[in-house]
Amino acid sequence: MRFPRLTSMLRVGRRLQVSMARRYFEDITEGERLHCQDVAMTREEIIGFAKRFDPQPFHTDENVARESFFGGLIASSLHTLAACTRSVVGAQGDTAILSGVGMDEVRMFNPVRPGDVLSVEARWVDLKRSESKPGMGFAGIRCKVSNQKGEPVIEYGYRYLLACRDASQPCGPLGNRIEHAGGDLLKDQPMTPQDF
Repeated sequence: MRFPRLTSMLRVGRRLQVSMARRYFEDITEGERLHCQDVAMTREEIIGFAKRFDPQPFHTDENVARESFFGGLIASSLHTLAACTRSVVGAQGDTAILSGVGMDEVRMFNPVRPGDVLSVEARWVDLKRSESKPGMGFAGIRCKVSNQKGEPVIEYGYRYLLACRDASQPCGPLGNRIEHAGGDLLKDQPMTPQDF
Protein backbone atom coordinates (compact mmCIF):
# COMPACT_ATOMS: atom_id res chain seq x y z
CA MET A 1 0.00 0.00 0.00
CA ARG A 2 1.36 3.43 -0.96
CA PHE A 3 0.69 6.75 0.79
CA PRO A 4 2.06 9.41 -1.62
CA ARG A 5 0.38 12.37 0.12
CA LEU A 6 1.68 11.27 3.53
CA THR A 7 5.12 10.72 2.03
CA SER A 8 5.13 14.24 0.61
CA MET A 9 3.89 15.78 3.87
CA LEU A 10 6.50 13.90 5.90
CA ARG A 11 9.25 14.98 3.50
CA VAL A 12 8.34 18.65 3.94
CA GLY A 13 7.77 18.18 7.69
CA ARG A 14 11.14 16.48 8.10
CA ARG A 15 12.95 19.34 6.36
CA LEU A 16 11.20 21.91 8.56
CA GLN A 17 11.63 19.97 11.80
CA VAL A 18 15.25 19.03 11.17
CA SER A 19 16.18 22.62 10.36
CA MET A 20 14.48 23.93 13.53
CA ALA A 21 15.01 21.13 16.03
CA ARG A 22 17.77 20.74 18.57
CA ARG A 23 16.67 17.40 20.05
CA TYR A 24 16.49 14.32 17.88
CA PHE A 25 15.49 10.71 18.43
CA GLU A 26 18.97 9.77 19.64
CA ASP A 27 18.93 12.57 22.24
CA ILE A 28 15.93 11.09 24.06
CA THR A 29 16.34 8.38 26.69
CA GLU A 30 13.89 5.72 27.82
CA GLY A 31 11.99 6.93 30.89
CA GLU A 32 13.09 10.55 30.47
CA ARG A 33 10.61 12.89 32.12
CA LEU A 34 8.97 15.82 30.34
CA HIS A 35 8.44 18.90 32.50
CA CYS A 36 4.78 19.75 31.90
CA GLN A 37 2.99 22.86 33.12
CA ASP A 38 0.01 22.37 35.42
CA VAL A 39 -3.41 22.73 33.82
CA ALA A 40 -6.08 24.86 35.53
CA MET A 41 -9.65 23.96 34.56
CA THR A 42 -12.13 26.83 34.81
CA ARG A 43 -15.92 26.79 34.80
CA GLU A 44 -16.03 28.98 31.68
CA GLU A 45 -13.62 26.79 29.74
CA ILE A 46 -15.42 23.60 30.76
CA ILE A 47 -18.79 24.91 29.59
CA GLY A 48 -17.36 26.56 26.46
CA PHE A 49 -15.53 23.42 25.30
CA ALA A 50 -18.53 21.21 26.02
CA LYS A 51 -20.97 23.47 24.15
CA ARG A 52 -18.78 23.20 21.06
CA PHE A 53 -17.60 19.58 21.19
CA ASP A 54 -19.37 17.44 23.83
CA PRO A 55 -22.74 19.02 24.76
CA GLN A 56 -23.77 16.62 27.49
CA PRO A 57 -25.90 18.50 30.06
CA PHE A 58 -23.57 17.61 32.96
CA HIS A 59 -20.82 19.49 31.06
CA THR A 60 -22.89 22.52 30.02
CA ASP A 61 -25.65 23.18 32.58
CA GLU A 62 -24.83 23.57 36.29
CA ASN A 63 -28.44 22.99 37.41
CA VAL A 64 -28.79 19.76 35.44
CA ALA A 65 -25.28 18.69 36.49
CA ARG A 66 -26.18 19.12 40.18
CA GLU A 67 -28.95 16.54 39.75
CA SER A 68 -26.76 14.16 37.73
CA PHE A 69 -24.76 11.14 38.77
CA PHE A 70 -21.77 13.49 39.25
CA GLY A 71 -23.51 15.93 41.60
CA GLY A 72 -22.10 18.95 39.80
CA LEU A 73 -20.52 20.31 36.65
CA ILE A 74 -17.65 18.23 35.24
CA ALA A 75 -15.27 18.64 32.30
CA SER A 76 -15.63 16.52 29.20
CA SER A 77 -12.92 13.86 29.12
CA LEU A 78 -12.12 15.16 25.62
CA HIS A 79 -11.49 18.61 27.13
CA THR A 80 -9.27 17.12 29.82
CA LEU A 81 -7.30 15.18 27.22
CA ALA A 82 -6.97 18.22 24.92
CA ALA A 83 -5.85 20.54 27.75
CA CYS A 84 -3.28 18.01 28.99
CA THR A 85 -2.08 17.42 25.42
CA ARG A 86 -1.33 21.15 25.17
CA SER A 87 0.83 20.87 28.28
CA VAL A 88 2.70 17.83 26.93
CA VAL A 89 3.30 19.45 23.54
CA GLY A 90 4.72 22.51 25.31
CA ALA A 91 7.07 20.27 27.28
CA GLN A 92 8.37 18.61 24.10
CA GLY A 93 10.09 21.87 23.24
CA ASP A 94 12.19 21.68 20.10
CA THR A 95 12.08 17.90 19.69
CA ALA A 96 12.15 16.81 16.02
CA ILE A 97 8.65 15.31 15.88
CA LEU A 98 7.63 14.54 12.31
CA SER A 99 4.15 13.24 13.05
CA GLY A 100 1.88 11.69 15.61
CA VAL A 101 1.12 8.08 14.67
CA GLY A 102 -1.30 6.98 17.36
CA MET A 103 -2.63 7.06 20.88
CA ASP A 104 -2.61 4.38 23.52
CA GLU A 105 -5.59 3.42 25.62
CA VAL A 106 -7.17 6.30 27.53
CA ARG A 107 -8.36 5.41 31.04
CA MET A 108 -10.38 7.78 33.21
CA PHE A 109 -10.60 7.57 36.98
CA ASN A 110 -12.09 10.71 38.58
CA PRO A 111 -14.08 13.57 37.05
CA VAL A 112 -12.51 16.99 36.57
CA ARG A 113 -14.42 19.86 38.15
CA PRO A 114 -14.20 23.65 37.85
CA GLY A 115 -11.20 24.91 39.83
CA ASP A 116 -9.24 21.68 39.57
CA VAL A 117 -5.54 22.03 38.81
CA LEU A 118 -4.14 19.04 36.94
CA SER A 119 -0.56 17.80 37.14
CA VAL A 120 0.72 15.88 34.13
CA GLU A 121 3.48 13.32 34.66
CA ALA A 122 4.82 12.41 31.22
CA ARG A 123 7.76 10.19 30.25
CA TRP A 124 9.32 9.04 26.97
CA VAL A 125 8.88 5.27 26.49
CA ASP A 126 9.22 2.51 23.89
CA LEU A 127 11.98 4.10 21.81
CA LYS A 128 12.62 2.19 18.59
CA ARG A 129 14.58 3.06 15.46
CA SER A 130 12.57 2.53 12.27
CA GLU A 131 13.76 -0.52 10.36
CA SER A 132 12.51 0.71 6.98
CA LYS A 133 13.31 4.44 7.40
CA PRO A 134 16.74 4.69 9.08
CA GLY A 135 16.49 8.47 9.48
CA MET A 136 13.49 8.08 11.76
CA GLY A 137 12.56 6.57 15.08
CA PHE A 138 9.38 5.83 16.98
CA ALA A 139 8.81 7.03 20.53
CA GLY A 140 5.92 7.00 22.95
CA ILE A 141 4.97 9.35 25.72
CA ARG A 142 3.12 7.83 28.67
CA CYS A 143 1.01 10.29 30.71
CA LYS A 144 -0.53 10.10 34.18
CA VAL A 145 -2.67 13.03 35.25
CA SER A 146 -3.77 13.78 38.80
CA ASN A 147 -5.69 16.63 40.42
CA GLN A 148 -4.60 18.95 43.25
CA LYS A 149 -5.73 16.35 45.81
CA GLY A 150 -3.41 13.75 44.29
CA GLU A 151 -6.34 11.75 42.92
CA PRO A 152 -5.76 10.05 39.56
CA VAL A 153 -7.77 11.64 36.76
CA ILE A 154 -6.69 10.13 33.44
CA GLU A 155 -3.90 7.98 31.94
CA TYR A 156 -3.05 7.75 28.25
CA GLY A 157 -0.20 7.68 25.79
CA TYR A 158 0.93 9.01 22.43
CA ARG A 159 3.05 7.49 19.66
CA TYR A 160 5.30 9.73 17.57
CA LEU A 161 7.58 9.52 14.56
CA LEU A 162 10.80 11.47 15.24
CA ALA A 163 13.69 12.55 13.03
CA CYS A 164 17.14 11.20 13.74
CA ARG A 165 20.09 13.57 13.55
CA ASP A 166 21.94 11.52 10.93
CA ALA A 167 20.77 8.27 9.39
CA SER A 168 24.34 6.99 9.02
CA GLN A 169 25.32 7.44 12.68
CA PRO A 170 24.63 5.19 15.66
CA CYS A 171 21.23 5.95 17.08
CA GLY A 172 19.22 5.16 20.15
CA PRO A 173 20.00 3.71 23.55
CA LEU A 174 21.63 0.57 22.12
CA GLY A 175 23.76 2.51 19.61
CA ASN A 176 22.50 0.43 16.69
CA ARG A 177 24.06 1.45 13.37
CA ILE A 178 21.87 1.40 10.30
CA GLU A 179 23.52 2.35 7.01
CA HIS A 180 21.82 4.73 4.61
CA ALA A 181 22.50 4.56 0.89
CA GLY A 182 22.11 8.33 0.49
CA GLY A 183 19.53 10.64 -1.01
CA ASP A 184 16.23 11.79 0.38
CA LEU A 185 15.03 9.30 3.00
CA LEU A 186 11.42 9.56 1.90
CA LYS A 187 11.85 9.85 -1.85
CA ASP A 188 10.28 6.85 -3.59
CA GLN A 189 9.93 5.13 -0.21
CA PRO A 190 6.29 5.60 0.82
CA MET A 191 5.28 4.91 4.40
CA THR A 192 3.47 1.63 4.91
CA PRO A 193 1.37 0.40 7.85
CA GLN A 194 4.38 -1.73 8.89
CA ASP A 195 6.33 1.49 9.52
CA PHE A 196 3.95 2.24 12.36
